[in-house]
Amino acid sequence: MADFTWNRARRLAIAGARAFPGAATEYVADKVPIVGWLPSYRPRWLISDTIAGLTVGLMLIPQGLSYARIATVPVEYGLMSSWLPSALYALMGTTKGECGEQMWQHMDAV
Repeated sequence: MADFTWNRARRLAIAGARAFPGAATEYVADKVPIVGWLPSYRPRWLISDTIAGLTVGLMLIPQGLSYARIATVPVEYGLMSSWLPSALYALMGTTKGECGEQMWQHMDAV
């Protein structure tokens, strides 16, 4: 008499192993959108993205200094902690999606 629980576990393990590469790729693309849009990044977007990055950076400097001052910690800590949210958003934010693509197509037509 066979143990049905072990046979079922074996079947599910084999099915999971077969599905793993596709599921892992989908998971990474879902959690880190830069993986999806970076291969189709257009060089002409670099100017706009640089301006946006500089704008955010210039806003974060006084904000980091002010929050550190309010928290009564040295202002250097405010500057050191201000870059992390932008870096995380660059990796995990959806900056180049369908909406951005539609905007660029509209600008090309004008």
